Amino acid sequence: MINKNNNVMKAIILSMVILIVSSLAAAGSDVRLVRGTVSDQQGNPLPGVSVTVKNTGRSTLTDQNGRYVISVEPGDRIFVFTLAGYQTSEIKIAGKDVINVRLSLVAVQEEEMQEVMLMDRSAS
Repeated sequence: MINKNNNVMKAIILSMVILIVSSLAAAGSDVRLVRGTVSDQQGNPLPGVSVTVKNTGRSTLTDQNGRYVISVEPGDRIFVFTLAGYQTSEIKIAGKDVINVRLSLVAVQEEEMQEVMLMDRSAS
């Protein structure tokens, strides 16, 4: 009789453990990976681009081939792509698994270029 009760208890405990583990696995399944490539306007890959999930602490950098992979959660809405010398780009995630981006060079105003040239000449 005791052996039969032990088997019943073991079956109940095992069922509860399976139920808890299944629930935890289902809850974590909302996190997914988004990948893509960041390039310039000519299609050349851009390494070192910061890819950030807006309003979170999650970010990554593109590799030497301009590729990135980053995790997103259900509330995440926008990626921010930044690299010095290029215009910052904000892209909606909108359930996509692959997001490829082309960044444009920052347009330098003629006055700014003259200031840089004047500063350079005064340094010598």
